[in-house]
Amino acid sequence: MRPKFLKNLIQRQEFHPSPFFGVLINPFYIIRSRLNRSISQYANQIQGNVLDVGCGSKPYQEFFKNCKYTGLDVEMSRKRFGEKVDVYFQGNELPFETGSFDAAVSFEVLEHVPNTDLFLNELNRVLKPNGKLLLTVPFSWEEHEVPHDYYRFTSFGLNHVLKKNGFKVLAHEKSTLGLLAIIQLLTGNWVVSILKRPKLTFYLFQLLWIAPIHFLILGIAKIFPGQNQLYLNNVVLAERI
Repeated sequence: MRPKFLKNLIQRQEFHPSPFFGVLINPFYIIRSRLNRSISQYANQIQGNVLDVGCGSKPYQEFFKNCKYTGLDVEMSRKRFGEKVDVYFQGNELPFETGSFDAAVSFEVLEHVPNTDLFLNELNRVLKPNGKLLLTVPFSWEEHEVPHDYYRFTSFGLNHVLKKNGFKVLAHEKSTLGLLAIIQLLTGNWVVSILKRPKLTFYLFQLLWIAPIHFLILGIAKIFPGQNQLYLNNVVLAERI
């Protein structure tokens, strides 16, 4: 049985990977480290009473320590996340009164929502005037959470649907660019194909194959920055109009 501190350290590397240890054990280091950096960069814009829509295990709550933080997720997630979620709902109208929150966050959720306009309209409704929204959503990624994976958003498409549903985009960042995006897509696909094998096989594959590739590509990317036409995630800070 692994010591508790080691178990906690490994779990932390999933969403908050450190520059060295994270590369060694997290096959999704490239995408997760850059999402982590982008979210932390905009977190100080999120204040007051905050709603995390599609919160799951609340992996980024620590960035909002000075906020009143409410995690919301769909009822079908109860078995997976249990008491980590504060409020469960059926996935249509948000179970809160109009103007209940100063800000909202939603990380890697919008692609799983079948009705984008309804979702964003509801977020707009529960926010106070000029309430902030911090949102991340994939542009390039494999199908996941199947069959509940409906959309991918270009930067232009995401800006369009936000403006259409009552939001003003304050900042838009493309996360994980060019070569880094290509390699993460490739290594991520390899990892998914080996996940059903014994854990020892997975750990050896990660340590002896994926980690060295990631170390190499991270070094190359410092010399040859990627073009921003190909990227993995959109990170958007918006404001309710």
